[in-house]
Amino acid sequence: MYIYRKLAKSIILFLALTSPVLLFWPPPKKKSPFTIVTTTGIIGDIVTQIVNDKAEVTTIIQPSLNPHEYETTLKDIHAINKANMVIKNGLHLEGALDKDLDKLSATETNKVYSISDALAQKEIILTESGGIDPHIWFDVQLLIKATRYISKKIQEKDPSNASQYQQNTDKYIEKLQALEAFIKSTIKQIPKEKRLIVMPHNSFNYLRRYGFEIASLQGISTIAEPSLATRVKIVNQIKKQNIHAIFLETSTNNKGMFVLQQDCKKSGHHLQCHILYTDSLASQGEATSYIGMMTYNINTLKEALSNDTAN
Repeated sequence: MYIYRKLAKSIILFLALTSPVLLFWPPPKKKSPFTIVTTTGIIGDIVTQIVNDKAEVTTIIQPSLNPHEYETTLKDIHAINKANMVIKNGLHLEGALDKDLDKLSATETNKVYSISDALAQKEIILTESGGIDPHIWFDVQLLIKATRYISKKIQEKDPSNASQYQQNTDKYIEKLQALEAFIKSTIKQIPKEKRLIVMPHNSFNYLRRYGFEIASLQGISTIAEPSLATRVKIVNQIKKQNIHAIFLETSTNNKGMFVLQQDCKKSGHHLQCHILYTDSLASQGEATSYIGMMTYNINTLKEALSNDTAN
């Protein structure tokens, strides 16, 4: 019994002496999360679908902002420097930010990736003036290729979570394929002669592959001012095809569209304005994700063009 009491006393004494040490011993450092910076909300959503909660995703260009005219900030540079990888659209979509990221690529290899690098040259639309159309996400099949490509790059950079990333990618691609089927079936409900999208800038070129015709005041960029000749041409086209629906964009200046509306009104041809999401996601509501944005846009086009009558 004496031996047990002595042993118990020794244990109590040991704990009393070591408890302060244990109390103030620094906790083990948490492993820093794998961080990814994306340029646009559309890319940010796609990357989030791939990584889920296994990585930290930050998006630079916030909802309703225009990537063509975006200027890099010091906050952006800080986030980019801290990130493990940066993912952009490429094809000059991001304007000044795109140029800044190209400079970073020249000094720090294997950090900046473009989703457009997944595509073959023949898959990218060129304008009549020889410009490159960067709005590749409006062709779902191209976006599926881009998703696979960027998932592979993320897996290479963060191999410890590669298996989970691949599972997430496979599930997301199934949803994208369902979206493609929805788009095709919905467009069939719009009369062929009514499939004209009149909009501020030519961001919907890739929707031509689904059977739409596009008429825009500006080209693929929002920087150039629309010409009078272009406006007159579109007014004549609207009247000829008896179109009464035109479309505004949430991330661009729609002033020219209201002028177009007044031009038509002067000759007794009335136009109704409808809102679409093009270069940017919404901050709330249905269009806060890529699939949500595409679903909203296609439904809006169907309703506006199928019921295209003057009021």
